[in-house]
Amino acid sequence: MVHPESEKLYIEKIDLGEADGKLRTIVSGLQAFVSLDEMLNDKILVFANLKPKKLAGILSEGMVLCASNDDHTAVELMRPHNDSAIGERVALEGGIFGEAGLPQALQPVLNPKKKIEGKFLE
Repeated sequence: MVHPESEKLYIEKIDLGEADGKLRTIVSGLQAFVSLDEMLNDKILVFANLKPKKLAGILSEGMVLCASNDDHTAVELMRPHNDSAIGERVALEGGIFGEAGLPQALQPVLNPKKKIEGKFLE
């Protein structure tokens, strides 16, 4: 849904296939780039182990992953393969976490002070 107090933000309720059946609330600044129809059209990728933080008064529990051009004038949602199951874990090529000694283990909530996500979210 469109954030009622913002021209930039969406508020999404996303099923990540978690055992408790919980839907995650995620706030994303994609209104200028992605239509509501595109948001609802298919599966998307979510960065799910970020520390929750408030955006425009709403607690956001993750980040919708997108790709953009160099000047960020065009943004597209990143989507998994059509046969991917809801909640299926996606791995990045290059073993970014292998260097930290956790090659296949589920990563805990990332410490925002270490800026780990910055290594691959650019």
